[in-house]
Amino acid sequence: MNYIAIKDFSFLMLSENSNIQELINNGFTIMTKEQYDNYILQVNSKSEEEILIELEKKSEEYINHGHELFEIVKKKTWAVNTLNISKGIVLSTEQMKSLLSTSDMLEKSLKTGSFKTAKDVALYLKITLPQYASIADFVISDLNQFMGII
Repeated sequence: MNYIAIKDFSFLMLSENSNIQELINNGFTIMTKEQYDNYILQVNSKSEEEILIELEKKSEEYINHGHELFEIVKKKTWAVNTLNISKGIVLSTEQMKSLLSTSDMLEKSLKTGSFKTAKDVALYLKITLPQYASIADFVISDLNQFMGII
């Protein structure tokens, strides 16, 4: 019986509702409980140095994706700002400070590949400045897709 789906460093516990073929099409490896137990034994046999080397290699992919994603976010933010201004919607000084500090945190977390933090920042943006919710939803959805979180 299928137990878990693994892709890079993403793990998804399978349920009877899981779409196995879609996961396979998205590059996941499907494992039984026994296969997973053997996989864990193999992974745990690596030294910390070996694990760090693998993670450093993986970081380039995350960092590059974060840079590309932030370029899209800048364009989307500009578009929302321009549309809001055309509608007469002007941010207060406090809202502008919040947008700028949140944007800085989002940029730093994306450009360093810190995607869990980036998702938290995007959620904060959505809550504090709902007019930017579409951007926050886009970021969270993109990162979930990139990390294989379904």
